Amino acid sequence: MKNYKEIYNIIQDIDTKNYLSARHQKRTTRGIEYDGKKFICFNRNICGIGIEAISNKNQIVFAHTSSLESKKIIGLCKSLDFLLSKDISCMKIEGLFNFRINSKIRQVEHFSKNNDELNVNKYRSELKDINEYLQEIFESSSVKNCFLLGYDTWFLCNNRKGYTQYDHHYSSFTSYVTTNIKDTTFVFQVSISGKNKEIITQSQLIDKFILKSKRLKMIRQSKLDNNVMNIPTNTKVILDNESFDIIIHELIGHGSEGDFLFEKELNSEISKNLTISDTGNIDDWGYQPFDTHGNLRKKVDLIKNGNCENFLNGLYTNGIQDNGFFTDRIETYKDLPLPRITNISCNNKNQVEYFKEDSKNEIINLRDILYDNNYISKNEELLFLFGAKSGKFNRKTKICEIIPELICVLRDNEITIFPQKKIYLNSKNLLSSCLVSIGMSNNKSHYVCKKKNQSLKVGAINHNYSLFNKLELISKNGG
Repeated sequence: MKNYKEIYNIIQDIDTKNYLSARHQKRTTRGIEYDGKKFICFNRNICGIGIEAISNKNQIVFAHTSSLESKKIIGLCKSLDFLLSKDISCMKIEGLFNFRINSKIRQVEHFSKNNDELNVNKYRSELKDINEYLQEIFESSSVKNCFLLGYDTWFLCNNRKGYTQYDHHYSSFTSYVTTNIKDTTFVFQVSISGKNKEIITQSQLIDKFILKSKRLKMIRQSKLDNNVMNIPTNTKVILDNESFDIIIHELIGHGSEGDFLFEKELNSEISKNLTISDTGNIDDWGYQPFDTHGNLRKKVDLIKNGNCENFLNGLYTNGIQDNGFFTDRIETYKDLPLPRITNISCNNKNQVEYFKEDSKNEIINLRDILYDNNYISKNEELLFLFGAKSGKFNRKTKICEIIPELICVLRDNEITIFPQKKIYLNSKNLLSSCLVSIGMSNNKSHYVCKKKNQSLKVGAINHNYSLFNKLELISKNGG
């Protein structure tokens, strides 16, 4: 296979009335880890073609190959066509008559394909410097850094004479800091994502390091309560952007995907000040400007002024409603498409300005901002959940669980720290209790989200902090 045009021509030459689409993927990922003692390098290369055929009777067959030989691709296409003509298929999906496919021709310029651009070994000295810096500001904690560079190319075409080509150059840097305080282990994660290698020199990364080192210093200076049953379960709660991102991702993001769809659980239980959107064309970690079949992804308001506005539809779920938002994603060319979020953002109309005072620690500073804006009383007890990096939503029990990096309570100017344990939140009325957000909605997080054995890059954008009115927490000892 010399170029993408050959793939396109093969698809057009198939003599069939069936819908036929193909996608070619080429991904190169390089990574390097450093724990202060040794470097570990890893790489992953993916290259191949997946082909779908859909009959007028709502039947689908799918095949893939890592071979780029023309004969192999032609053989696959004819085999799929034959199976459909004989009413033999791997699945039958109702509502496919609504499905639309992009017929526009769009060419996107390639990023540099020079392999040297993905040579992570060139950055060993930078990783050593960062490691030494972190051990200094985190006071002899164990530190591990991971730097990743990747390049993804997609070519999507169909037998309706449409094709789309796009590229994505991505990178991430993550530091894991582990320390032991009073026989209790605390793990902090600092991460940043971007389009290129410059992320490890961005001031935003240094700011995150400083913020979390101050949190660790606060833990060392505060009272430690190892009994998680003492965490208050009926008080106002402040979440930072990372912990709130996880809740939105699990509850709204997955809840809006066509194969999950928590519409009944969400409707009328969200603050009227909140608008939550998904945008695929933000050129960052969760970037995907087109769905798997070449349809241009648009900004989708999932929640608008507290109301369930739209859902993320896909090839196998588009019978739910015809809102035109097709959002299928796949991890590799071998996978069948699923409706998935890309970059989810939250905007709260009710927000106050964030003033950062270095003379105060983070907890006292937030308390004073909320008191000055009349959201809390002078000596009101507050619970803080900061820095969650993973979460889960149980649709049956309506429980959303997160594991914050920092769990602390402020009572009468005294800060009490709790171990890093799972926190269980009753999702009913959870988002309706959001009172106010602090700071602009421009704080980014990024994750790798696994659903049905497909792991995809997902981004999030949110306010610095948000205050909730007496969330219903369920503490489970040893959770």
